[in-house]
Amino acid sequence: MDCAQRALAASRGTIPASLALRWVGYAHLDQGNARAAIDVLERACEQIEHFPVRHTYVESLAFLAEAHVLAGDAARGLELARRATELAQIEGSPFNVGLAERAAGRAARATGDAPAGEAHLGRALEAFESTGATFEAALTRLELVRGLAARGETPGAQAHLAEAIAALHVARVPRRVAEAHALARALGLEPPGAGPDVPDSAAV
Repeated sequence: MDCAQRALAASRGTIPASLALRWVGYAHLDQGNARAAIDVLERACEQIEHFPVRHTYVESLAFLAEAHVLAGDAARGLELARRATELAQIEGSPFNVGLAERAAGRAARATGDAPAGEAHLGRALEAFESTGATFEAALTRLELVRGLAARGETPGAQAHLAEAIAALHVARVPRRVAEAHALARALGLEPPGAGPDVPDSAAV
């Protein structure tokens, strides 16, 4: 958050300021501050929508969709995620397709449509893996773990969990590794060995 806010304060010109605003919104989202994320990302989307480079708008729209899901408005989140997916497919960006499909997956699942949610998440994983985005693929696998565990498909959940944690270790993101272990425990799964950099506890 501090880095994003410093970047915003140091920005000169409309485009740099708008891009920095987007990352402030994402930082709020990452910290679970749904309302703050929505407020900032809506401003960012308004400013970025007509930029000549469209991928920044698509990313911002996907983040905004996630924020609405986090705030409890899954229907609005799904609407935004579908729009982001459509634009990402038009621009031909697999990475942005992954962001949009993952947002759609979370939103669909939050509306109670688990099969659609899993289908979106599967497409997100495929998109991320096609671009070598292993960190984002790992986060998407953790979303798939939730659905598989809820249906009692323990072997599949364990497989995705192991791959996700291995990738997060390689990415050297101990907070995410700890969250993955906490998620496993909450779902009654057995996480693979915790490495030396994994704290004893973390919020799911």
